[in-house]
Amino acid sequence: MLFDGLHWMRIFMSQVFLKTQEPCKVNKIAKIFQQFPWLKISEVAQMMDIHKSVLLSYIYGMKELSEERIQKLRNALNFMGAKMLSA
Repeated sequence: MLFDGLHWMRIFMSQVFLKTQEPCKVNKIAKIFQQFPWLKISEVAQMMDIHKSVLLSYIYGMKELSEERIQKLRNALNFMGAKMLSA
């Protein structure tokens, strides 16, 4: 029985590591973060009221943004830009 558990654990871990990939170059969200590398993903995610891992899944092209999330991203980036201009 112990070996069955190890076998399934290896399968699970290989699936987790196989999903790791570089950002998709044609992804608009990834391009934003490539163009502005000083943007902190965790801060943008917090402003969008989502978890950092969700934003990372958009950046890496694993998920597609809904219209609502696109608007939240725009609002967060506009807010950050306005904050920088006022400083």
